[in-house]
Amino acid sequence: MEHLAVELLEHIFTMACTDGGFTGCSLSLVSKHVRAASQTARFHSIALASGSPPQVAQFTACLTTARAESTGTTPRVRHLFLVSAKRTIELQSRPKDEDDTERLKYIADVTELLRIIAPKLYTFCVIHGHRPLSQELHVPFAGIRCPLLREFTLVGSGRIDGSLATGPSPNYPSLTRVHLWFCGLGHTMGVHVRFPQLWTEHAPHVTHLRISNLGYLASDVIHPIKALALESEDICSLPALKRLVVQPAPGPAPGGRCGNPYTAYGRFLGNLQEMRHQAKRPFALVEAGERMSDFEGPAMREWLDRVGGGPGCWEFEAFGGEEIPLRSCTPRAGS
Repeated sequence: MEHLAVELLEHIFTMACTDGGFTGCSLSLVSKHVRAASQTARFHSIALASGSPPQVAQFTACLTTARAESTGTTPRVRHLFLVSAKRTIELQSRPKDEDDTERLKYIADVTELLRIIAPKLYTFCVIHGHRPLSQELHVPFAGIRCPLLREFTLVGSGRIDGSLATGPSPNYPSLTRVHLWFCGLGHTMGVHVRFPQLWTEHAPHVTHLRISNLGYLASDVIHPIKALALESEDICSLPALKRLVVQPAPGPAPGGRCGNPYTAYGRFLGNLQEMRHQAKRPFALVEAGERMSDFEGPAMREWLDRVGGGPGCWEFEAFGGEEIPLRSCTPRAGS
């Protein structure tokens, strides 16, 4: 290995560093030569999922040092998996924004990291809004521009609207696949009826849109989905969209009150089936999965599969003349 060209080693190490950072850390401990030769590749895919508020700032400092010391290709993060941090002290009441020092520090840390890596980022998976508000520090989105971003996955139920896409020009001109993965029956990241317009304006080349774990109470997003499927003229649709995939959330929990929830859920599934039959665009309806309490683990597995060249949640097969996703993001009932 000592006699191999550095360019060859960089290529080999890049192909190996697709596990979110573990291999990169291991390579840095092998020897001085391997540490230097793998400096670029070590940051190829990074997972910041500890939930610790200082982790983002610590990684940013590490990346900044590596970039300053680099004598060859500048280390770049191509794939990022980011989980929102947990508060060190759970709030008893919501403080004023200017008094929430822990939140302000976390926003500044994440903003600085994204400022450094966003121009060269290929895939980005974010998990936030999946904990109680009193325990979580949300990931900021305002002002992010990722010109090379190809795939974006957002998991959770935190608010996302116009703050995700700001500025006069498209923030995501290369984005082709968007996956919105909800964590609650009626909480859908604040996605409102304008979400197709927002993505059309800032990600005009999206070809695949997947919405997973869609709750039967999520009326704020069902109408836009229907408009996209039917190419309705009352909502500006994604012009390049080739595939729309929807996975409903599981039904009401057993043992609860009977009547309206079960009736509403049945009506919800019926509407999705009707939507699929009437769709003017390719529309795939995935079987509802089981209830989940852990979204981070499954999301990490999907992201790692994509980084490693796998299909992730975009795997399809021919079935009755229609392409049906093979993989649900949530395990199917009974599996």
